[in-house]
Amino acid sequence: MIGATLLNYRISEKLGAGGQGTVYKAVDEKLGRTVVIKVLAPELTAREANLRRFEREARLASSLDHPNICTIYGLHELEGLHFIAMQFIEGKNVRELVAGRPLSLASALSIGTQVADALTAAHSRGIIHRDIKAGNVMVTSAGMAKVLDFGLAKLLDEGQADRDRTGPENIHLTELGVPYGTATYAAPEQATGGHVDHRADIFSTGVLLYEMLAGTWPFRGKTSIEVRYAVLHDTPAPVAEMRKDNPPPRLQQILDRALQKDPAARYQRMEEMRDELRAVMREQAGLGGAGVDTTDPLPGVVPTVAPRHQEQTGGFGRSFRRWLRSLTGAETQPTSLPPASYSPGASSGAGTQRDIHDTPHATAALDGQKSIAILPFRNTANDPEANFYEFSLADAVITELARLRSLVVRPSSQIIKYQGKQIDPVEAGRELRVSSVLAASFLRAGDQLRVNAQLLDVASGELVWSDRIDASAENIITLQDTIAHRIVDGLNLEHTSAEREAVAAPATRSTSAYEEYLRARDFFARFLFRTLAPEDCDKAVEHFQRAIQLDQSFALAYSGLGACYANRVLKGLGGAEDYELAENAFARALELDPEVVEARMLMVFIYLARGEKHKARAEVARLAREAPNEAAVYFVKGALHRLDGEYDRALRAFDRLSRLDPAARVVTSYNRAR
Repeated sequence: MIGATLLNYRISEKLGAGGQGTVYKAVDEKLGRTVVIKVLAPELTAREANLRRFEREARLASSLDHPNICTIYGLHELEGLHFIAMQFIEGKNVRELVAGRPLSLASALSIGTQVADALTAAHSRGIIHRDIKAGNVMVTSAGMAKVLDFGLAKLLDEGQADRDRTGPENIHLTELGVPYGTATYAAPEQATGGHVDHRADIFSTGVLLYEMLAGTWPFRGKTSIEVRYAVLHDTPAPVAEMRKDNPPPRLQQILDRALQKDPAARYQRMEEMRDELRAVMREQAGLGGAGVDTTDPLPGVVPTVAPRHQEQTGGFGRSFRRWLRSLTGAETQPTSLPPASYSPGASSGAGTQRDIHDTPHATAALDGQKSIAILPFRNTANDPEANFYEFSLADAVITELARLRSLVVRPSSQIIKYQGKQIDPVEAGRELRVSSVLAASFLRAGDQLRVNAQLLDVASGELVWSDRIDASAENIITLQDTIAHRIVDGLNLEHTSAEREAVAAPATRSTSAYEEYLRARDFFARFLFRTLAPEDCDKAVEHFQRAIQLDQSFALAYSGLGACYANRVLKGLGGAEDYELAENAFARALELDPEVVEARMLMVFIYLARGEKHKARAEVARLAREAPNEAAVYFVKGALHRLDGEYDRALRAFDRLSRLDPAARVVTSYNRAR
């Protein structure tokens, strides 16, 4: 569709896709304005019910004239293609704004009140939205909220609706007894497929408001079934427990009433909830703490607030972001989790809070300990179809060697800067402060891959060994295993029988799954360290999912998938649901292989984001014992000790971090000073 012209609309960019179709950015060439085009998927138009729903959406939404409702410009059909032209809104949706962190009280109140005002107008016209959620509310940089997608809207006036349906054209847009609406936001009557009226929108608005205030959903679960059960039976934690400020008690009362299970116990009209939210805004403005200027407001106008997060009182988040940026050498990059390859395997331990002590492994000096950097493989023929091997093969060897306690392996985040460059391997090794370095090149011809690898001693510059390894498509899985074993032998590394078995065990026996996995790692690294482009993360997710489809016991693929979802949140591209997807993927990875440290390490950051510091402590304690060469462990370990007032332990952890990862020297010094 990119570049195509539909009537007077020229398509310029794909914005997303959903159950009803695909959404594009376009230019109205007659009026010279940017618009959004929502196209119904052609295969869906075969069903008359879907087509009628699409037409009803446009007709209902276009009848609404309100500043907080996305404007519909027109409903069109061109050669069997049905589409709606609507207002383009520059900004972020609430899911992207929240990104797992509470918004400021002023921002949450302003957005919540605007949404309530928009729904008040819709309900007065007999229109229910039925799918209020964070992804359906856009917010501009100035704080103006716009409600999108009345795709599940239904006329309250059933009499008029029935008169519109006669004979065989009597088509119900939704079916009684079928759950609809997004699970996390759906009212109990929606979750059970029961009769729904405007009070379902009141419940969903309560969920949205809670998410903005708490940074997470009030009802959670690992599956949609568990979420629906929580909606039906659970009581959300008070928002005061989720925030660092002191939200007014009246705000909790509003949430409690909006989130009542029984529709009769909720607000009976949306304007009641809206008016109470306005009253809280006025009270907060009077206290001077809300950041809202309500002096002499226009009647009925909701003051807007430029969206921002709640002020943080702790320094962990800033330290974390600074350290992660230092990994890529890009101080201006947004927050990211450590990349998937920063993940040596370890066995699971029992750990409790008191286990976060420096062990002999953790305090042992690195002087004299063997260390290595695996440089990106060089694409000898510059074959663009084989470029993904450059990073991903090196990354695979790093992941495998990182299981060994007797070897310090530089993370992929440090070696990616050498990709595609002509470098002296020994100089790179000195820059990375390692005792040895692996330099390799490859040539692909048809289904054959030839790798020339050299292991070099950095201090002397001498060649430890050199080898040529030929692999076909059928045995590509064994390629990095062969290299890893040659390195272990060449460096005379000590390793336990368990470590030997772990290195010997193939991650998957499916060649196709393994290639998808390598492609996914390449896209994920590109996203983290080069582009920050959402499409690169989406591609990584796509390839990880394909790898899982081809081998459902592929633990590393599940772990990589979880890392993508977790990074979506911290890059500001995802929301609370991505945390849940990440946790589900990590749980499956660890079920298959408890030694996948990537999954365990990233779960620590999810625990911290949720405020579950006791879980973070326990996991870091186990990781410090079982993965003593994992630099990320000592950053989190030091930060947790500092927050707990255990300064000597914090200083020792940061010392260990600086020795494991010399590139982290800036953040190490910063945290030691603190």
